[in-house]
Amino acid sequence: MKKKFIFISIFSILLFSCKKDELGTTTVKEPGICVVSGDIQANYNTCNDTSSAGNFNTTFDNVDGINITFVINSRDLERNPSNSFEYEDLSYTTQINNGKYTIDLPAISTPYNAELYFDSYNYNQTSCVTSDIWNDSVWVSSTVYYDNSTNYNLGTVNISNIVEGGSIVKNFTYTN
Repeated sequence: MKKKFIFISIFSILLFSCKKDELGTTTVKEPGICVVSGDIQANYNTCNDTSSAGNFNTTFDNVDGINITFVINSRDLERNPSNSFEYEDLSYTTQINNGKYTIDLPAISTPYNAELYFDSYNYNQTSCVTSDIWNDSVWVSSTVYYDNSTNYNLGTVNISNIVEGGSIVKNFTYTN
């Protein structure tokens, strides 16, 4: 009887340990991505600005080396968000290179919004004053150029419809 009991005990242990190994695991689907990109410009030389027939044409220059930060609420990445959980804001930063930016943001099949924060910066803006003077019998034009350190900024911007597999193109212009 003792042998039978030991045999059943060992068999039970082996049986349960085999079943434990056979238990399946569940994986959580990670978010996909949405690519956000675009052009960023500013007016560094107001002397290039022209007007004709009542229209004012501004020449813009590429911004370089400045950061953009995208802030999203992590709740927006949850497929089944819980009201009892306090979700945090997530931030993703990219740098503007030669007037262009691109960033891969996490995204799911449900669209969400993000807030964009642009770093402000100082840059020498060229401006000019042209004057025409009547000198004897001819008009003489002269232009004086000025370089002034100017603060460029761009307020907070919201973008919407960030969705898995999506691609969004948003262009922005810094002002001073």
